[in-house]
Amino acid sequence: MSMYKISFLLILAYVVLIGRPVEQEYSLEPGWISDLSTEEYVTAPASGEVPFTFSDHFGYFSPDNAVMLHDKVLYGIALDEKGFINYSSINAALVLQSPDGMVYGRLDDAGYPFFIGSRRFLLNSDGTALSEMNPDGEILWTNRFSSMITDVSASLTSLVVGTLNSGIRMLDTSGKETFSYKPEFSRTNTVYGTALSSDDSSILVISGLDPQKVLLFTKKNSGYRIVFSMDLEHEYRFQRQCGFSVDGNFAYFDYGSYLFLLNTVRREVKEFPVGGTLQRVVIAGLNDLVYTSAETGDVIRFSGFDLDGDQIFRYTSRGRDSFLDKDASGLYAGAGDYLFKLKKVKR
Repeated sequence: MSMYKISFLLILAYVVLIGRPVEQEYSLEPGWISDLSTEEYVTAPASGEVPFTFSDHFGYFSPDNAVMLHDKVLYGIALDEKGFINYSSINAALVLQSPDGMVYGRLDDAGYPFFIGSRRFLLNSDGTALSEMNPDGEILWTNRFSSMITDVSASLTSLVVGTLNSGIRMLDTSGKETFSYKPEFSRTNTVYGTALSSDDSSILVISGLDPQKVLLFTKKNSGYRIVFSMDLEHEYRFQRQCGFSVDGNFAYFDYGSYLFLLNTVRREVKEFPVGGTLQRVVIAGLNDLVYTSAETGDVIRFSGFDLDGDQIFRYTSRGRDSFLDKDASGLYAGAGDYLFKLKKVKR
């Protein structure tokens, strides 16, 4: 093991040990680290592979540090547990590859591919048409919009599309519209962020300027109604980070150098100082921590908070982009050229 890796793990140990316990019976301890700039990885099929992408890196790893595939992003990357598209430009052929790097399909259509969960989509070159494709790259449906698409969020059974001038539209798995909303409370109708809970019960929308609002919709009978509205004092004219916890009890969105967490039941908002521009958020829900990564300059700040907003641990690393994920065995993170794990250990 290189001296840098030894120092890296010692710093991680110090950071973790000065933090408060993650749970009463568990703590986070340094696990493995992979240097993606110097180490070569041989592709090898396995089960339980986890996709990752940050900086210009992408690939798959297993929780026990078996990096199965690592490559550099050409221009853009779309990947999930079943495969990826690494493309150089919208004019180049879009090639589907499996986690072991084998080519198994090609797309006939040009555009920008992106994957959400197990679903795969293609945005056309001018940003006004959205298609869904099956795992083999065959187009299932295409829906055209009257203005440019600004954000898309999806569950297994629905998706919400935000637009530049036409509000939001909710579609089912066949591309048929099931709900729509056009904000008329400000001088613009631009949607800057959307999020859809995994069970389709709630929608979060950030929209408008002067004022800019955060809206929470809850499913009622055959439609949705607004159950929470909040004016934002500081308005941002770019795509926003927002989403839901795995259990749906919390919605979140970025706000400057803070993460705002909305309890979807109590309709209460708490602020979390993430220390930079929010990049990644992992929230399981009740009785768990809120994990974040944020960028400031060329530094990435990884943090863990309890649900009251108190910081439990922190770690900083050089880099401008980050990766963050977790499972029952620990936390996985990446920044710069390094991918590492913090193990969850019973005390």
